[in-house]
Amino acid sequence: MMSDPPADTTQAKDKRKIIWDDSYARNVYSDLSTVSATREEISLLFGTSQAGQGDENTVKVELTDGVAMSPYAAKRFAVQLDGALREYESKYGPLQGNSPSPPGPRPERPYRPTPSPLRADEKAGVLFKLVENLKSEVGFEQSFKIVNAKLLEDRFLLGVSKKAIGQGADEQLAETCNLLGMPEPLFALFSRYLSRGNYVHFGFERNEQSVVYKVYLEFWEKIKEEIGKSNQRPGPALLHLGLKWDVSNPGRRAVTRYTWHPWLLPDEIEQRVLANLDPHTDAPPLQAAGELISLALARVSHRDILYLDVTEEGNPRRSFDINVYRANLQIQEIYPLLSMLCRRHAIPFDPFHSLYDRIKEKRLGHLAAGVDREGKDFFTIYYGVEGVFGERSQEPARDGSACVSEKFAPPARPRRLVRIEETDEKAGRLFQLVKSLGMGEAFERSFKFLDRILLTGRFLTGFKRATTNAEQDEAILNICRQIGMPQDYQERFASQLHEANIVLFAFEENEKNRVYKTYLEFSGRMAEAAAQDPRPESVVSHTGFKWDVSDNSRKAMATYLAYPLFRTEKVAARVLDSFYGGAARKDPYSIVDDLLDLAGSRTHPGELLYFEVSEEGNPRNSFDINIYWANLRVTETYPMLVRMARHYSIDLGRFDELYEGVKDLKFGHLSGGTDREGRDFLTVYFSQKGSSRPSIPFPERVHPSPAPLKGHG
Repeated sequence: MMSDPPADTTQAKDKRKIIWDDSYARNVYSDLSTVSATREEISLLFGTSQAGQGDENTVKVELTDGVAMSPYAAKRFAVQLDGALREYESKYGPLQGNSPSPPGPRPERPYRPTPSPLRADEKAGVLFKLVENLKSEVGFEQSFKIVNAKLLEDRFLLGVSKKAIGQGADEQLAETCNLLGMPEPLFALFSRYLSRGNYVHFGFERNEQSVVYKVYLEFWEKIKEEIGKSNQRPGPALLHLGLKWDVSNPGRRAVTRYTWHPWLLPDEIEQRVLANLDPHTDAPPLQAAGELISLALARVSHRDILYLDVTEEGNPRRSFDINVYRANLQIQEIYPLLSMLCRRHAIPFDPFHSLYDRIKEKRLGHLAAGVDREGKDFFTIYYGVEGVFGERSQEPARDGSACVSEKFAPPARPRRLVRIEETDEKAGRLFQLVKSLGMGEAFERSFKFLDRILLTGRFLTGFKRATTNAEQDEAILNICRQIGMPQDYQERFASQLHEANIVLFAFEENEKNRVYKTYLEFSGRMAEAAAQDPRPESVVSHTGFKWDVSDNSRKAMATYLAYPLFRTEKVAARVLDSFYGGAARKDPYSIVDDLLDLAGSRTHPGELLYFEVSEEGNPRNSFDINIYWANLRVTETYPMLVRMARHYSIDLGRFDELYEGVKDLKFGHLSGGTDREGRDFLTVYFSQKGSSRPSIPFPERVHPSPAPLKGHG
């Protein structure tokens, strides 16, 4: 914005050159002003206060000048004045509200959203102000873009409905574009298509070189009308027309066409993505698109996924946009995908997570990816449509776009909480016995995945054992007796109790019976092993005692071997070779591998702990990977959990309800392999507090970084 009229400029509406002639201009001083309005004009009245005149409750003002202008001219003036004041305050400091204005009631101002950091930017503020002046409900959508190893987050869209604006919507929208300084060629295109559009979205983007304004026309109502005329799947249609220009250099502009391909099946979307991208050089966006579609299909039909091809004339841009608003996913539920993309684009750990931690609970909108107009790989995540100002529209809610809607908040998802200790007598008895010790016990739940079976009635609770407290040890042994531990197990348990640092009790309800379990954890052995030179590869870390609640002759004893020197890449190789026969990219191994990859990007060497488990007298052969130190929430492993449910043929509706009940807990560890009945399984453990286990010291420690994928730390 300029503080003085330029000598040579262009009038916004018809683009004619204006020459300012100040021959008859005069300067007046005013310390007070007021504004009045009729339908046809806005009047500005200026004057000076008369000191010493009037009583203490009034101020006399001598009016000196009045200016009448059309409402549109007044709007242009308001924008210019706002810009001049912003520039003044940036140079000389903020103006305080201590002007000698007459006392009186302050006029009520329309609701404004909580200020965003973006609005501190002058050009972003101008855009906000102009859209707010449309006096319509406005949808606010943010995004971040990764390109050229840079993370760009100063981006947003403001969407309005022509119907909500009401009478004169086209004229008001055209005037808004004029006030933004839309270049003539773009304005001509906007004017040509405006009557066909029903939504208009105003965008802002700031990168290292420039600030870009964007205006999108949306043609959804026209497309919907055409769809209603036929029962056939509609053909491709122009959904958005995007007009973009550099604010400082309007000659740098682009016209972007967003073509919707309705109701594509997943393999058809994959083919369209492949048509846009090079599978050899653009592997990350291809992988991201596939994973996002797979995740969305766990919740919605393929018809609810909007796929758009994106093209621009005269530059190499080729990209796609996949809209999944209707799947009601949160940003944190695609965390593995985002982590992968950021590491592939060399985005450092801290800047990405600084942004991620602020937005992770926002609703995921859509993924755009491909090659930008400068030939560089990019991806963009849009999220969190919400209302920001304006009156509520009476239109039906519309998911999937940054536009006016009656309800911006996503619908609540059904959730199911499984608390077996509250519904099963035997489970409740064990829970209360341990709680009565008053040891500040930890508590962990788990889901076990088997072929067409999902076991959820499982918990584990435990506490640190005092090494010199005979009374406490007797109380522990008494619990073992009360829950029917077999006599021979009682003897072996008692003989090892003095060496244990932690005691654990567990309950499991499976499809056939109920099982009690107790574990002795010898963390002191791992500390001793870490001090030896050379260090042993493995050490017995736990002994487990398990028996049928109804028939304690059906029992099993488990031995847990910890491998404290294994880094994540060694764990991945060991699991592949020992449990999955070298089938690298097949589930369930690929699920384990991807979880290790994610956890390895967030931990130091020695913070993940790998175990192998065997049981006497049965085919049990399994592994357990403790990843509490990665500090992941269950929700941040959602893609892997969905893949588990699919691999084991679990009903996705039931699984999702169970997931909703535990998604905010910390992801603890993953076990898998062959159970005592010879069945393939995976089990995930989670808790409220996480783990207090110390890490295993390694000679060198490095900060988690965007290391090459599948290197596992």
